[in-house]
Amino acid sequence: MVNRNDIKDIINVVIDDFNWTIEDMTQYNNIIKDKLQQCIIEDRIDDIDEFKEKYKDIKKLIEKVENLKAEFISLVSEEDEKNQEINLEECYDDLTDWTDTNPEEILLFGKKFEIKYWREVLLKLIEEISKKNKNFITNIDKIEEFRGRTRVYFTYDDSNIDKRFYKQLPNGLYVMVNSSSNAIVSLCRKVLKIAGFSEKDLKIKVNQENKPSAIEEIRVDTDTSIGIIKLPKKYGSITIDKEIFKNIIYSILNRREEYGTDYIEPRKIVKKFENEIISKTNYTTSYHVIINIINYLKDFHLIDNYKGTKKGKYIVVDDQSLKMWIENNILNK
Repeated sequence: MVNRNDIKDIINVVIDDFNWTIEDMTQYNNIIKDKLQQCIIEDRIDDIDEFKEKYKDIKKLIEKVENLKAEFISLVSEEDEKNQEINLEECYDDLTDWTDTNPEEILLFGKKFEIKYWREVLLKLIEEISKKNKNFITNIDKIEEFRGRTRVYFTYDDSNIDKRFYKQLPNGLYVMVNSSSNAIVSLCRKVLKIAGFSEKDLKIKVNQENKPSAIEEIRVDTDTSIGIIKLPKKYGSITIDKEIFKNIIYSILNRREEYGTDYIEPRKIVKKFENEIISKTNYTTSYHVIINIINYLKDFHLIDNYKGTKKGKYIVVDDQSLKMWIENNILNK
């Protein structure tokens, strides 16, 4: 049961809601797409335009929800935590966003399993928990936390479900498997917790072929034709005017004059650029933009945590290197 006084529980619930909202809106758009294709086949010109515009508008809304989710995660995550750290010893991944990835292996209760599809992660989890606690799986359909507002995650009754979206297990349990990677990972962790296990009992390794390399992860896209900077997906796909990005970097370089310290604090940078970011971008919170730029510069080894101080303080590794980086990678492109 969700503890409404536990901040971590609340955060997980909100992220779950974001994931399922995105999932439902995407499914809605898939239906619109099917209707559009049918209109094309039947040569219904007027309806084609209507469905085409609706599809495009819903797609924009989905992007907004995804951005809002990313902003929420930026605000609630600890500033010095890396949400996408990799366990180098075993090469298991811990991503904030599992979109566009494919699993290749899981470590579940200390045992390794080769996996090809996300639905297999959930099905294997149910299978292994059943070996440890058969009664829990037998009654999983009765647990309140798994009764969604508009969906049924687990059931033995097929009268109220579309069986195309479910996988029936040997014990008769129907498991909903037509979900996004984010939704499946979230559901797996919820099942583990409610069953009395730890989220850490499940580790996932994604296929490296569809995962950006370390170099690709820190590459910045510069569209010189329209003066836009876009950071990689790992950093919230932050898209911002080149001039604002440049001013933020120079504010970091000029921290002694602007903030009176040898170190930098994201919240002080946020205060300085709040109005500019909010008025000239589509972001709701400027902190989301600043903290992702900070994390980007950290991974590029241009700044680092200010050791021995409280969280949320950073130092520039070398001013000259940071200055050369922005001149070579941003200003001269």
